[in-house]
Amino acid sequence: LLYSSPDRELLVFGPLGRGFPQKKALLVGGGTGIAPLFYFAERFPSLVEGMLVGFKTKPPDFLLAYFDRLEVSIKISTEDGSMGFMGNVYELFRDYVDKNWVDTVFLCGPHAMIEAFKGHFDEIEFFLSLESYMACGTGICLGCAVKRRDAEGYLRVCKEGPIFEAREIQIV
Repeated sequence: LLYSSPDRELLVFGPLGRGFPQKKALLVGGGTGIAPLFYFAERFPSLVEGMLVGFKTKPPDFLLAYFDRLEVSIKISTEDGSMGFMGNVYELFRDYVDKNWVDTVFLCGPHAMIEAFKGHFDEIEFFLSLESYMACGTGICLGCAVKRRDAEGYLRVCKEGPIFEAREIQIV
């Protein structure tokens, strides 16, 4: 993809790796991790069972207006209680699964958030969108490698990811 303006040109290399599978899922995200989930929800609304998003405080109005345009049910958590569920998105998720059956979850957010969900990886099918520094974007440098869970070796976020089944990788 090439972007150009009268005085600048930018070469963009992508998309890289693999995306979310096209299957019904609950989308769960925190912080900047909500962006790929919004894209999925916008593109495949019929595959979204619901969306849980977490913030430290009430999101800005422009983002709330964007939420309203999506054709999916969205529940918001804020750590300070300024909007929606008071607590983090993991606590909102636990509350949600206590009341609803969930087969598959697409999860994206900071590493610490993903780590909080680890205890559910064997009971629910999770697909994780990992955030990582990608030096080369082609898999050669191994700068974005994550350890395999049940085998020796590594998987590259830029090549075999950024979407992984939680059972594939080791979350440390």
